[in-house]
Amino acid sequence: MGVFHEAARELASLCIPSSCAGCGAWDQTLCDQCFGLSQSFVPTWEVIDSGWAEYPLWSLSEYSGSMRSIILAAKHSGRVDLSPFLFECGKTIGDALGKSGMLEVGEPHACLWIVPAPSSWKRRFFGHPVTSHIAHGLAQGIRISAPVTVAVRDICRLDPWVSSQAGKNSDKRREARRGHMYVSMPIPQDVGLVAVDDVVATGGTMSELFRVCGKNWVAGACIARARR
Repeated sequence: MGVFHEAARELASLCIPSSCAGCGAWDQTLCDQCFGLSQSFVPTWEVIDSGWAEYPLWSLSEYSGSMRSIILAAKHSGRVDLSPFLFECGKTIGDALGKSGMLEVGEPHACLWIVPAPSSWKRRFFGHPVTSHIAHGLAQGIRISAPVTVAVRDICRLDPWVSSQAGKNSDKRREARRGHMYVSMPIPQDVGLVAVDDVVATGGTMSELFRVCGKNWVAGACIARARR
């Protein structure tokens, strides 16, 4: 289905003129200026209480403007491939995280697993992931800036009937993830974990990731932070 989806996207691009996902510039999937957003922001972090533990959450930008438009296109448009942008955003965050020294604090770990937030079954079926591209970029950024063994592990899954978070208030967002996520493989005790999502608003997805994966968390990371 992934190959079929890619072919359909190429056909659509030939038949329907494209515009930049960020600013709307004509005949470009993503213009140079909007792609540069993946590198122009300085990642920052804040301490978040997941309900299970406090953890540092790294983010690249606020969820607004062109960044918001690009993320929405990456999540919901089947016509555009924004994986290079998502990868570069993750790489920028990973580089900052590696240089911060945060990975050297606390218990030493044999390696670091980057764990993307799980996609819905529809997104997996049609080969349209978002968080996995960010996770691979984050891993690359950490490898460049820190002497840490890093691997991306797509180990979390959602129950197949779980609906999208779009349009839900904070309470419903948390409820939509609570108890509906599980881990597909055992996690070694000597592995540190970094959770990755595209947008963090209420933190419901991050909180559930923390719950199902145990206590080996080092940090969380997202492209954009949506303030309530």
